Amino acid sequence: MSRFDAQHHILALDFDGVVVDSIKECLVSGYNAYANYRGQKNIERYEQLEAGWATQARQMRNYIRNGEDYVFIAHALAQGAPVQQQKDFDDFLARHQQLRASFFEHMVNQRLDFSAAHAEAWTAVNPLYAGMRDFLQHYPNKENLYIITTKKLVFVHKILAANNISLIDANVRDTAGGESKRQIIEEILQKRHAAPETFHFIDDQIDTLMQVQPTDVNVALAAWGYNNEQQIEKAQTEGIAVLELQGFFVKFADRNHRISK
Repeated sequence: MSRFDAQHHILALDFDGVVVDSIKECLVSGYNAYANYRGQKNIERYEQLEAGWATQARQMRNYIRNGEDYVFIAHALAQGAPVQQQKDFDDFLARHQQLRASFFEHMVNQRLDFSAAHAEAWTAVNPLYAGMRDFLQHYPNKENLYIITTKKLVFVHKILAANNISLIDANVRDTAGGESKRQIIEEILQKRHAAPETFHFIDDQIDTLMQVQPTDVNVALAAWGYNNEQQIEKAQTEGIAVLELQGFFVKFADRNHRISK
């Protein structure tokens, strides 16, 4: 990745797995969305998930791309589907594609209910990664800071507000309109008249980064997010930088401000 200059370069971050460790909320919401789909009873806390179910679901988390994929995780576990790698999960999604619209609706409704009825508990299971709140609060040039996510903006804004983080609304983008992250990046480059080498994109999904690579922007895999050793090795093979959280702060944080954990 090229040398970073916050005043003249653009930094774009994925949200879940880069800014926020949302795994507990996502698994509870996915479990409950699937329970609603099947007419079964909800749970109220992450600790109510059966330990073996949660372990397998966490492993499958590395392969998802959209919020409703958490409901597909629950469906895969209910079906006893063998999911050991990205292709297994993608093949399972393809076989059950007719459920996507229903799963999307159930997942959104579950999150809306959870975040509205139990706001503090919902925020608590969406913690920011250590140091990330301070990084975003004190970022030196908010005009050049973007969030690009598959998460619905209503939930992104709720989490940012709960952590007293103020970003430029127009710079917080989601893919709900049908655009891919690559298309959003290309749009930003064009609108800002920015050269690709001045744009830096961080995501925890290797396939997403590979899709963005042809834009010639700087891409890096967030190794602190939802990925495994196989995906990290794939990133390295594809010439994609791999960052640990501390390395991210060293590269992108304001040199005049020490990150508070």
